[in-house]
Amino acid sequence: MDQDRATLIDERWLAIDELKLPLRRFSAPPLQPLGVRQSVLLLHGGNTSSELYHWPRGGLVKYLAERNCDVWTLDWRTSAPLLSELVRSNGPLFGDVQRERRAFTLDRVAEAEIPAALAVMRKTQEVTPEISVLGFCLSAGALAMSIARGHLESHGVGNVVLSTMGLFYEVPWNGWVKAEDFILERILSTNPECRAVDPFFPSGWPDPMTQAYKRWPAAWLGASGSSSVDELFKRLTFCYGEPYARSRLDSAFERRLDSTDFFGPIHLGLFLHAGQMVRRGYAARYGALDVLDRTRISRRSQLVPGHDLIPTYFRNKRVTALTGSDDRLWHRDSIDLMYEWLRNEATDPVGDPRFERQRHRKYIVPRYGHLDIFWGEQAFRDAYPAIHTGLTLSGFQKDFPLAAE
Repeated sequence: MDQDRATLIDERWLAIDELKLPLRRFSAPPLQPLGVRQSVLLLHGGNTSSELYHWPRGGLVKYLAERNCDVWTLDWRTSAPLLSELVRSNGPLFGDVQRERRAFTLDRVAEAEIPAALAVMRKTQEVTPEISVLGFCLSAGALAMSIARGHLESHGVGNVVLSTMGLFYEVPWNGWVKAEDFILERILSTNPECRAVDPFFPSGWPDPMTQAYKRWPAAWLGASGSSSVDELFKRLTFCYGEPYARSRLDSAFERRLDSTDFFGPIHLGLFLHAGQMVRRGYAARYGALDVLDRTRISRRSQLVPGHDLIPTYFRNKRVTALTGSDDRLWHRDSIDLMYEWLRNEATDPVGDPRFERQRHRKYIVPRYGHLDIFWGEQAFRDAYPAIHTGLTLSGFQKDFPLAAE
């Protein structure tokens, strides 16, 4: 246990779809005289947990709490410890694999637990009038979908940080190969009862995953060693893309990763939905058309019913799009496209253009990959300040670069 972490001061449980999801609140002594307090919700990635925000040395939670933020974390339905227990120890939700699979798509996350978490926060007397939200990886996708569909309009969300992606799904070419080869869809025909894929237990992988992994070129897996950490890194890289830049992590910290709840299984419903959006290039409901010609951004949404390229509810938000320049899980094009769409589509056409063009911002962290934006030894210096600024913007501030590289 890390002794240098923020203090847990409240814990609530959201009961959604036969799941109990922990919503936790943290505090820490401020580093400076108290200023304007900001309530913040942090959402973890697709097969991690809120623990990722507590490392190293208290992580982003402690960093924000020390700067007078009221910090909340939600372990949503794909949280590593929660999903591990579900798929390893219990039968499917509702007693039906197909229903459970649909419950684990980003659609349900966008419409259910993100609004529910904000509703609980809103009922807390000390929460600020505006709430800021950070989504990372697939939770950023769910957060952007929730905004696009209008689910957050009654909860007073002002600042949003979308880390690594938003409504656009672009992956490096080796990730594209898996989606285009329909590996996950083949699982449905050969292993229809499959509920999740677990990087910790490759012996339980469905045959299409096992066979593809055997044939995957070693040079694409990002690690040459044979330690347990090396093997985990290879399996994570095969399943999703390179999870972090290894040079950015302390070696002692990395050795913890194969013995903790930092990573867990990914539900096949979530995996399938993500693959559909990779093929399409942008967010839409689970099962929407995804094998289609790719057009320019302005025409993409005309092709797919149920798409999420709806700018209306982004026009009253201040969005910071942030990623690492060397992310090899989601290509930085995901953030670049999101930023260009926000600037061109999601600003008020009748507002003052001098201010509207500053409503949405982009920050690219040089030479950082995926998870090391939070876990890197120098992330508190290189990435955390931009995240903090994005979460605490008030109106239009001029101390944050519009597109930092």
